Amino acid sequence: MALRSFFPSTLWNLTSLLCALFFSGAIPARAQTETILYSFTGGSDGSAPSALVRRGDKLYGTTPNGGASGNGTVFQISTSGKEKLVHSFNGSDGQYPIGALILDKEGNLYGATGTGGAYDAGTVFTISPSGVEKVLYNFTGGNDGGGPGGPLVFDKAGNIYSATKGGGAYAYGTVFKLTPSGEETVLYSFTGGADGGGPNGGLAIDSKDNLYGTAFEGGEHFGLCAPYCGVVFSVSSSGTETVLYAFDGQEMEGFGPTSGLVRDKAGNLYGTTEQGGANDEGALYEVTPSGSESVLFSFGTGSDGYYPDAPLILDKNGYLYGTTSLNYGDGPLHYGVIFELIDTWDYIVLYSFQPPPDGLYPQTALTFGTKGRLYGTTSQGGVYGYGTVFELTP
Repeated sequence: MALRSFFPSTLWNLTSLLCALFFSGAIPARAQTETILYSFTGGSDGSAPSALVRRGDKLYGTTPNGGASGNGTVFQISTSGKEKLVHSFNGSDGQYPIGALILDKEGNLYGATGTGGAYDAGTVFTISPSGVEKVLYNFTGGNDGGGPGGPLVFDKAGNIYSATKGGGAYAYGTVFKLTPSGEETVLYSFTGGADGGGPNGGLAIDSKDNLYGTAFEGGEHFGLCAPYCGVVFSVSSSGTETVLYAFDGQEMEGFGPTSGLVRDKAGNLYGTTEQGGANDEGALYEVTPSGSESVLFSFGTGSDGYYPDAPLILDKNGYLYGTTSLNYGDGPLHYGVIFELIDTWDYIVLYSFQPPPDGLYPQTALTFGTKGRLYGTTSQGGVYGYGTVFELTP
């Protein structure tokens, strides 16, 4: 339930205005040039593309539907805008691919599908540089988990880690490990209580193979946001889970985290919530290694955007970059923004999406390119209305 429902409208509006003025840290937009590299047709090339991974001048991603059988695709797009279909899922090898792909040193792609496979509970797959696809693991939806919900991550030995939204010992999701040969180990099964439930987004990993993520449900606080308060958690390589922070929807903080985390060199974790914050339109937060949480920015103060659905990315200067799926603007312009949060926690809108043929509603993480370029996708818009791949240049 939205926080604003608990306050009289006049008091809420006044409180939101004061908080926005004090906490926003927003500064004027900086001029950037956006170019649509490709517009999806909604047919064999798919629609609503996922986040991208880059290798040289090639970008790779997935679409949850489309392709030869309508079960989703893996695609390649050059930075000059040439598109190539890499793989079409047929259902038995997976369906509804989600989350960003990852690349190994040899150029093999790895990813996950939310459904399909031998038990219709999702898969982890790999695709060779020549385009040959192989299913590494078929989830059963039982104790091993079901419905992997975010991108994968490697450790130094080449093992793969991620989370499932469902399944596990208590049916509230898992954190799992998968060897290069496809042997799966459940490191932790969520109970849906104080430890969280329904983990979503990708995991961050440190040098000791400790994993960090978010869960949309549960937590030790069951106040204004119950039951979808959510937690920030860590899981050790031996499978011990620790709740680093439990959201409670109070004191203008966010709640219900819907995206994964990014971790800096000092071990601080950064993420977003789609709900809560000073304006009840989402928040960007930091959690320190000791478990202290701070809201760095509350969305919904104006043209800065709201509903930040996608994970953040972090550059070498410690600047954070992300997107919001919507924004306030003049007239009907509510199509989302690309933003930057610099090290002084000043928030800068780099680009506001415009009516088609521009893309609409970015909902996935950005990807760094060369010379300060950013690449990303939109879920709708473009020439045909089925999403785009875009480039943003300084």
